[in-house]
Amino acid sequence: GNRNGFMRKNANLMAAMVISGIWHGAGINFILWGALHGLGLILYNIKNKFRPTPTNSHGASNLLARLLTFHYVCFAWIFFRASDFGSASVMLNKLTDISLTSLVSDSNAVIVWLFIILVSVYPQWARIKASLVSTVEKLPWYAYPVPLVAFLTLVFMFAPAGVPGFIYANF
Repeated sequence: GNRNGFMRKNANLMAAMVISGIWHGAGINFILWGALHGLGLILYNIKNKFRPTPTNSHGASNLLARLLTFHYVCFAWIFFRASDFGSASVMLNKLTDISLTSLVSDSNAVIVWLFIILVSVYPQWARIKASLVSTVEKLPWYAYPVPLVAFLTLVFMFAPAGVPGFIYANF
């Protein structure tokens, strides 16, 4: 159906996302969660139709796009997390209670500041990762076990113990 024009493509996209919401649960909050994701994708398609994103976009516009996407998806997750539409309304009302002083003194301030720091240092982290990959690619074949053993040691040290529960066991 996506080959029958722009409108049909977006209608199919919205239908798929609403069905995805229904698949996660039969409540209105899950339907709204899927519809919000569909709306976000449709808005992205409309934006790309009239102003395509360059393949090499970097800088402030790229950071702004990531922040907007992240916050939009987090907003939509409110409806997924809430047990019903009333609970989602309470969560949305709590969002308006945020003030500048609460960001500094609230117990959640640590999380907010850690997120700000993470967003700030991510470009440097990505460069370090790329540099590390480039360095490992230059190693001779017989030296590969050294970084591999170091990496696997870290994975085993920081991995949680036990087998996690199946995420869809309750559906």
